[in-house]
Amino acid sequence: MEIKTRCPVCGQEAMSTFLVYNIPNFGEAVLTSISCQHCGYKSSDVILTEESNPKRYTLVIDSPEKLDYRVIRSSHGNIKIPELGLEIKSTGFTDSYITNVEGVLLRIEDDLKEKIRNKQNEKQIDDLIKKIRELRGGKTKFTLEIDDPTGNSAIIPRQSD
Repeated sequence: MEIKTRCPVCGQEAMSTFLVYNIPNFGEAVLTSISCQHCGYKSSDVILTEESNPKRYTLVIDSPEKLDYRVIRSSHGNIKIPELGLEIKSTGFTDSYITNVEGVLLRIEDDLKEKIRNKQNEKQIDDLIKKIRELRGGKTKFTLEIDDPTGNSAIIPRQSD
């Protein structure tokens, strides 16, 4: 369902979308998004229809197949990759998403590239991007952790695993 709403940033007309989605092995969720053509504001969230307790998920990626595991990150989910010394803390306004492990790595890489464009710690960030690309190759073992105080994030194995 799509409805017209007001942008929380500029106050102009924006579009909100709501989609009820059944996530296998996880349950029903409402995927929400808002986008504003005027100022470019975008936000999305995944909201489970059932209450849940805080959850922590840990996945050791020790084979290329595990890069395909589904990752659901709510706007409150905190992500860690200890081997990189990387922690992405939620602000509560963080976009949520449904992707796979490789998709999480791509999102992190894109965020780091943006920081390079803004001239922030170029050498250190470039080294981190190289390490992320190695992880995406599936031959280097690493750990993906998600902590979510709302319980709305998850890591789900592929159907065949």
